Amino acid sequence: MNKKQFFIKLLAIVVGGVAVFLLSSCFTTMYVWSCKKSCMESCNSCNSSSEDDISGNEYGVYYTLDNSGEFYWVSEVGYKETEVKIPETYEGLPVMGLRYRMFEHYKHMGACSGGYYFGMHLSSLTLPKTIKVIDIGVFGGGIDNNYHTEVATCDKLIFEGTIEDWCSIEFRSNPFYGGTKFYIDGELLTDLVIPESVTKINANAFAYYDGLQSVTLHEAITEIGDEAFISCSNIKTITFPCKDLTIGNGAFISCLGLEKITFTGEKVVFGRSVFECCTALKEVEWNTVNITEISEYAFRCCEGLESFVIPASVERIGQNSFWECYNLIEVYNLSNFEVVAGSTAHGYVAYYAGVVHTEEGDNGSIVTEGDYKFVVSEEGATLFKYTGEGGVLNLPERSDGYDIR
Repeated sequence: MNKKQFFIKLLAIVVGGVAVFLLSSCFTTMYVWSCKKSCMESCNSCNSSSEDDISGNEYGVYYTLDNSGEFYWVSEVGYKETEVKIPETYEGLPVMGLRYRMFEHYKHMGACSGGYYFGMHLSSLTLPKTIKVIDIGVFGGGIDNNYHTEVATCDKLIFEGTIEDWCSIEFRSNPFYGGTKFYIDGELLTDLVIPESVTKINANAFAYYDGLQSVTLHEAITEIGDEAFISCSNIKTITFPCKDLTIGNGAFISCLGLEKITFTGEKVVFGRSVFECCTALKEVEWNTVNITEISEYAFRCCEGLESFVIPASVERIGQNSFWECYNLIEVYNLSNFEVVAGSTAHGYVAYYAGVVHTEEGDNGSIVTEGDYKFVVSEEGATLFKYTGEGGVLNLPERSDGYDIR
């Protein structure tokens, strides 16, 4: 082969390779564009989806027979319903339960966007007196840890039974959600009076109901369930006259308006965090009540407390019972264990205190002058706390007749 033939053959190979590369690139580009176009069309279809892509029914109330065959659950409410009234019976049997996820629906968004769950908002929901169970995931709270459920809210909740009927319901989720107005026995409930026929208030019974302004209990009540009154923020005072009472975990947690609680009964047992974060609480009054333990976190974050009496019957104060009670500066210790100002022991009850009083005698007192609080003893007055907003401190020359040390 001469040089001319060699160069002609080499040129043919190069031209052929370039042609193959360009043709391959073209097909690749066409394929990618085709896929992209297909996906875009699919996404546009998703985004223009109609209400037919929402799971469940548009209107109506639907029921499921319980495994016992003795009553019905409400299992679904149509997603376009706004005013729902649940009947007492369905097909000759009582309607006794609100089923998990009955207000939840799923919006399909197609392959590109997936979908999402949404809960319903009702202008009113009327429940019959036959209801005995409100399952988890119906209203707020009580959410299943394995599945996040979108729950229902409503402006007006109407219960056709009595207070006695309501207190006996098994609440697996909180029945109220910010601003709900609660009508029971035909009237808007603002002042709750527990009838003598009720000896137990079930867990979550009035949880998050901020329309409640007062609660009146009687001496025969034996139990207030877990979180029964959590975040009932407009209650100012509560008296517990109950002879033998157990108050469940978090029963009054975050009752932000609660200022005073009084125990006039004979015996009380606290659950965990029973009055935690009642930030306005200023006074806890123990009369004849016997209490052996102040439980864990019982008064944590009660920033309004300035003084506290430890009853003589108390044998234990649980972990962090008074942690973050920043203004608890004076403690009256009537118990047998030693409480020392500034100590972290006994649930931090005296951690922020300047004075601890005992039956053996006082080691000082708290005197307030304007924005200044002093510990006053025989040795003089010591500035303990300033409650003003800052700036230059102008200490008075004398405090209650004592020299300032």
